[in-house]
Amino acid sequence: MAGATEQDLWNGTRGQRWVEAQKLTDRMFKPVEDLLAEEVAAEVPAMLLDVGCGAGSTTLRASEVMGGKGTCVGLDISEALVEAARARAKAAGAPVEFIRADAETHDFAGGKFDLIMSRFGVMFFDDFVEGYTNLRRAAAPDGALCVITWREPKDNTFMTAAGRAVKSLLPDLPSYDPDAPGQFGMADEGKIKRVIEGSGWKDLAYEPVDFDCAFPVSDIDMMLTHLGPLGTLMQTLDPALAEKVYETAKDAFTPYIDGDEVKYTAGCWKITARNG
Repeated sequence: MAGATEQDLWNGTRGQRWVEAQKLTDRMFKPVEDLLAEEVAAEVPAMLLDVGCGAGSTTLRASEVMGGKGTCVGLDISEALVEAARARAKAAGAPVEFIRADAETHDFAGGKFDLIMSRFGVMFFDDFVEGYTNLRRAAAPDGALCVITWREPKDNTFMTAAGRAVKSLLPDLPSYDPDAPGQFGMADEGKIKRVIEGSGWKDLAYEPVDFDCAFPVSDIDMMLTHLGPLGTLMQTLDPALAEKVYETAKDAFTPYIDGDEVKYTAGCWKITARNG
C-alpha cells in the first residue's frame, strides 16, 4: 500500500495531522460515504473490509447499515488514525474491529470478506496489481469489490487549485503521474482495467461519478495546512515562504466560496468487481 517513506509519514506527522482534520474530511467526503453505505445495504455482507479506513467514519457507517450484525473490519496503515477510529467505535458502542496494516502485504488468512470497500484508500500501492491481488485473496468466493477513487486532475479543479496556484513558488511540488501511487494513482481509465483484471478480479465495471461536496469556509486553513502534499510540504518551508504559499493557495479557493461554505465537485470513479 505504501513504501517506507509513506509508512513513516502516515505513522508520524501526516497521520497525526489527518487525525486532527478528521471532522473536516468527514464533512468533505460525506456524499462518498453515503454512496458506499448504499452499496453495503445492497450487498448485505456478513463480513466487510474497509480499506484505508482512516479515522473510521466509513467503517462505522457500514456497521450501522449492517445493523451491528456480522463482522465489520477497518484497515489503515496509520497507527494514529487506527487509534482514533478505535476510540470513536468505543464511544459509539459499535461492534467494529480496526487493524493497523498495509493492505498490499497483509496476510488476511484466507478469503472471507463478502464485501471489500474503500473511500480513497486504494490508490497508494507500490505495486498496484499485487495490492489488488492481495485484496482478492481477502475476498470470499464471489465476494464483491466496491472502491471509490479520484478521476484525473482535470476532473477535479478544486482539489488541484492550490497546487496549480503555488507551482511558481514551489517548482518541486509533485506533478500528476498516472503510474505513481498517490491521490490520482487510479485515475487513468486504462490503468483501472489493467490493474483490476490483471489481479484476477472478474466482472469489472467502472463509472464516473460526480459528488457535490461542501465544507465550512472556516475550515480552509485546516485543509491547507493538514491535507495533501501541499499540507505536508508547508510544514518544512521557511516561514516567510510558507506564509506566501498559504495566502496564494487560499486565494485559489475564492471561486468555490458560496456564502459560508466552500462548494466543489469531486470527480471520481466507482469501481466494482467480483472474486470470480
